[in-house]
Amino acid sequence: MTPIDISTCTVASDGLTFTITGAIAGEYYDYGWYYDSSVSTVPSVTITCASDLKGAVDETVKAVGRVSGDVDRVQDEVTVLSKQIIKAYATKADCTIKGAGTQIMAVDLNYKVLTWDGTAWRDAMGTVVA
Repeated sequence: MTPIDISTCTVASDGLTFTITGAIAGEYYDYGWYYDSSVSTVPSVTITCASDLKGAVDETVKAVGRVSGDVDRVQDEVTVLSKQIIKAYATKADCTIKGAGTQIMAVDLNYKVLTWDGTAWRDAMGTVVA
């Protein structure tokens, strides 16, 4: 990092950018930016904690229930996406789906990059692909 004298810095009138007089292309500068805390996007957070064992256990049980619900929702989304992948690729010769039912363990897609030359699709070697 290149140390700079703050007096060589000019902040734009909108306050969003600054210029370093005498900066040289390729040099890196480390800077800090201070601003009015009233424009902060950092939220104010209030946390409550149980002060005894029963309260701690009750809160833990509630938290486990919330996480379990989140896991169930993610599993539902994975199932829907798995079915969509199977429907889209199961009949393609260039795709291997490993898994059972709606649970996909892996999808191997072997694809080629094709380019349209105005009359035909061509692979990377220029060969016309049907």
